[in-house]
Amino acid sequence: MYLTKLSLTNFRNYRAVELPLARGLTILTGPNGAGKSNVLEAIHCLATGRSYRARSEAELRSIAPDPARPYTRVAGDVTAGEHATTLEVIWAAEQDQDAAFSKRIRIGGAPRRASSLLQHLHVVLFTPHDIALVDGPPSSRRRYLDYLLSRIDPSYLRTLQGYEHVMAERNALLRALREGATRDLRQLEAWNHELTSLGATLIGFRSAYAAHVAAPLAAYYAALAGTSGDGTADSAESGASNAARHQGGTEPLPRNATSPTRDTKPPLQDAATSTQHEHSRPSHEEPVSRNAESPTRQAPPPLRTTEAGPPRAGLPAQGPELRLRYEATVPLPPTPPPLDELRVSALSQAWLADIQTAFAAALAEQAPRERAQAVTVVGPHRDDLTFLRGSHSLAAYGSRGEQRLAALTLKLTEIALLQAVSGEWPVILLDDFLSELDAQRRQHVLASLVPNVQAFATTSDLQQFSPDVVANAQVMRVGNDMITPA
Repeated sequence: MYLTKLSLTNFRNYRAVELPLARGLTILTGPNGAGKSNVLEAIHCLATGRSYRARSEAELRSIAPDPARPYTRVAGDVTAGEHATTLEVIWAAEQDQDAAFSKRIRIGGAPRRASSLLQHLHVVLFTPHDIALVDGPPSSRRRYLDYLLSRIDPSYLRTLQGYEHVMAERNALLRALREGATRDLRQLEAWNHELTSLGATLIGFRSAYAAHVAAPLAAYYAALAGTSGDGTADSAESGASNAARHQGGTEPLPRNATSPTRDTKPPLQDAATSTQHEHSRPSHEEPVSRNAESPTRQAPPPLRTTEAGPPRAGLPAQGPELRLRYEATVPLPPTPPPLDELRVSALSQAWLADIQTAFAAALAEQAPRERAQAVTVVGPHRDDLTFLRGSHSLAAYGSRGEQRLAALTLKLTEIALLQAVSGEWPVILLDDFLSELDAQRRQHVLASLVPNVQAFATTSDLQQFSPDVVANAQVMRVGNDMITPA
């Protein structure tokens, strides 16, 4: 999966730009404030329908737009396998410069929903702010995970949207009950059934994801930390080989391999072991928490943790490895064995029924509190994901370096998972990320990229890259609102 062309019209500091793009690494270099990150932001908009930087979409509009074209547009030609299509995101002010933007999505020239973009262009974004996935609020982890799982299986996104709708209706009914506008509890029972059914699927799929990626997550961390699987000091090269062994002999991101076809065995297919996991919501949707967070300072219900099943045969246990623990507000039944295929339809129906029963019991237990606060206080919208080394939380006890490596590990696992599920490597966006790493780990990350993977990196210092990397990359200079080949 890769972009062959990127077109920008009145986007940020670019009035009109047409960029031919190639596979491999593209380095965007220039002084701070020149607009390097704006290019990556535009690509991200094509993949998700929204910016990862702007507080308001009005910020995307050029401050000096071309008056002949009173709109902001990002378009890109995408090739995936034998299929090619054009993606467009267009923003236009309704009346004047201060009016709110209306947004239109086109795929192959036809109008589509923003969520449709998720299946046409996969991107994995690395930024210095990724550390918030480890030490930030639970909402950041929920957003990340929901966005990832929505790309893996579109039915997950539909379930998530249904859950948010039902919770909003249920919260409105709770407010009406508190204010005495209605006394009909039968309607609340109906919403409870819908909420627990949809919520059980969200919890179940997130748990399945965590079990699916446990082994490669630990192996990537060992490789980046320069330790072998038994916790002894070792080189990054040895760690990468160890990661390959833990995935059944397939290196997570082979450095000398062509992009596998859809018939290739997914590298993560056999990579599942014990873990917990978290849930969240996609970056292209408004967060669940806006309808879910309690307006009071009262402490939330305690989180329950459950351990997933034992490692599969052939996956050796590791020393102080990186682990994920799913902490739920609903008491969860034991997690079944990991899935061979990460799909919602592959989840055990009996297990989902047990989760739904536990969810319903938790709602009944919290009923007085919910009636008083008029908000849903338990469910997947309140769960969290904890990163652990040994028995210690990285958020509480890890160094900044350990936290940053854990976030990087999560993103590298995301790349391999998306390839395993879709058969196509995602586009990699490195937004000033490499500057946060030391030289050894920076070279390790770059060397991990498959030659055919398309990646974009921003930097104000080209010397961050080795001469060999620069020689094999497409280098573009950014400055004076222009992008030119170096």
